[in-house]
Amino acid sequence: MAAGIYDIIIEQGADWRLVITWKDAEGAPVDLTGYTARMQVRESFSSKLKVFELTTENGHITLGGADGIVTMELPAAASAAVVINPTKTAWIDGKQAQQLVFDLEMISAAGAVTRLIQGAALFVPEVTK
Repeated sequence: MAAGIYDIIIEQGADWRLVITWKDAEGAPVDLTGYTARMQVRESFSSKLKVFELTTENGHITLGGADGIVTMELPAAASAAVVINPTKTAWIDGKQAQQLVFDLEMISAAGAVTRLIQGAALFVPEVTK
């Protein structure tokens, strides 16, 4: 199964949350019991440095067991701490933002890795501080 393409918008200094349900080919939720998950955001696919990382281990991703629910959260304090290079922002979809990239990987108890979603992460700098 190829990863789904899903673009996200993260506003600096604000809480961000995304909830998705992983379903199999027949439309039934995938049982996530025993799974872990990781999501990284980088400036580009080849960037060595992560802008931030969400994982089940650091508590920023929670999994909903048999219901197939994946919840990703970035608290306001964490998004506020991200340093944006103003020379890398541009007007994108009516917002001045830096375009980053991300993907979300699911790891089964047996160690099989599935890239569930991937796409652009528009990071909108904060004005009010």
